[in-house]
Amino acid sequence: MRVISFVLLVAACAALFVWFDRAYGPVSWREVFSSRESLRAFIRQFDPYGPIAFFMLQLITVIVAPIPGNIIALAGGALFGLWSGFFLSTGALLVGSSLAFGLARFYGRPLVERFVPRALIDRYLDSIAERHYVVLFGAFLLPFFPDDALCFISGLSNLRYPVFLLMVVIGRPPGMFVANLVGSGIAVIPWWGWIIIAAASAGVLYAMYRHKEKIERLLGSITLAKRESPRDLAEEADSE
Repeated sequence: MRVISFVLLVAACAALFVWFDRAYGPVSWREVFSSRESLRAFIRQFDPYGPIAFFMLQLITVIVAPIPGNIIALAGGALFGLWSGFFLSTGALLVGSSLAFGLARFYGRPLVERFVPRALIDRYLDSIAERHYVVLFGAFLLPFFPDDALCFISGLSNLRYPVFLLMVVIGRPPGMFVANLVGSGIAVIPWWGWIIIAAASAGVLYAMYRHKEKIERLLGSITLAKRESPRDLAEEADSE
């Protein structure tokens, strides 16, 4: 069944590629992603269906292209404005992340290794398998980490999809918002600002990794405290 579904999936992608090539001509993807202006020009040729084209492009790059989603989100902010670009980017990111997780869960590591380097899989899979979800959430939340690849790697682990989706919904949109904020021209971050952000992100993730057990114990105690309300404790005391 998996082999048949994989063949059908490849055939559908090939048919879509052939249709696109005939409808819009050959595309140099390296040129398209060479700058924000070239990406904007590429999206504009699909008007009035530019938002749909942008959504699909953002979704596809989560799965098949080693291009950070924040780069495309910059163009989205410039093309559609802050909020429209944010919702388009975030929606495509959530769908693409779920697809990457599902493909990995269904087809396993042989498929994932076609999209993600083996060294990267080995580096993060153990942490996810050992339920160090704080590290995974930190990588989703902070910029400059391979969050698209982590969606595939998460699908190889025993991580439940609802937990994965919750981390994606909370952790990935903030980066999309900042990218659209910059892309729309509302905020300007100089080059040295990005260096500071990258260094701070690496420091925060390292601290989260070093103290992951303490953070997870704290989160577990908070969750337990919420479940055990004062009324529940009182009723338990009366029963004793």
